[in-house]
Amino acid sequence: MLKESDLNSYQLDALDFLERKGSALLALDLGLGKSVISATYNRRLLCTTKALHCLIVAPKKVALNTWPDELSKWEHLKDFTVSQMTGLDPAGRAVAARSLKDFNIINRENLMWLINFWKKEWPYDSIILDEAKWCCTGSTFKQLRKVRKYIEYVTLLSGTPAPNGHMDLFGMAWMCNQGESLGTHISHYRSKYFNRHPMGFGYKIKNKEVEREINEKMQDIALYMAVDDHLDLPPFVPRMTMVTLPDKMWSDYERFKDDFIMEVSGGVIVADSSAILSNKLLQFCSGNVYDEERNVHHFHTVKLGKLEEKVKNT
Repeated sequence: MLKESDLNSYQLDALDFLERKGSALLALDLGLGKSVISATYNRRLLCTTKALHCLIVAPKKVALNTWPDELSKWEHLKDFTVSQMTGLDPAGRAVAARSLKDFNIINRENLMWLINFWKKEWPYDSIILDEAKWCCTGSTFKQLRKVRKYIEYVTLLSGTPAPNGHMDLFGMAWMCNQGESLGTHISHYRSKYFNRHPMGFGYKIKNKEVEREINEKMQDIALYMAVDDHLDLPPFVPRMTMVTLPDKMWSDYERFKDDFIMEVSGGVIVADSSAILSNKLLQFCSGNVYDEERNVHHFHTVKLGKLEEKVKNT
């Protein structure tokens, strides 16, 4: 079983950052140990009674499998009590919620249910938001704002804190310090740092200087770490395989690249900048594209079919 002494030096640096800030965003690449860092930080809060109950919010599979495994495989975490609210029917979820353990796990799809369940009796004074961007936008963020005043310590985890551009940072910054970094209202944030997209959909950051200003404001509450800087991995050996899209798919790809907009069932997918467009085009080539609400729109299986063919022939 792993011990706290097995933490790497960069993980201890991240832990120190959390202890100094109280609430912060850990923007660490996959594989750098965001889960154990944040859990160890909250262990220290629980041991010193600075916090009584920690809520962990994560995507469903991560909440159901990854977090319980992480809490059980480390010696310094295994003795803490855990309440699992993921994968239960409403009645079972309510029983698990009322049990109030040291660590309380719920998937983000049921976070709004939990907020409405407790309302003004919100009992969690520390919270870990795994894949935080998706909890800090839209209706979920509006609900979180209602209970933020009851939460003393906020730990945000993300491998890609701004997958759709700097607009994504507002909600996470607000959760950290309730507006000290990027302001208290997203409308003011938008008007200060962004211009309306020329096609009328979404917003585009004004310029590089504004981008640097936002990054500087985030430095006090966010810690960024790249896997290349901290893990000694074997060299990457690329093997290029050409995949040809059908003519219709290729036409849709070219149209999306030129217009920054793609029509889908029930609406449109908009790329607010060249960087976002590049990411969406890569998604399209893989067969599925996410919209702003994280809904998946399926287009083809060409790339997956080629991958399956190569695996079978290996």
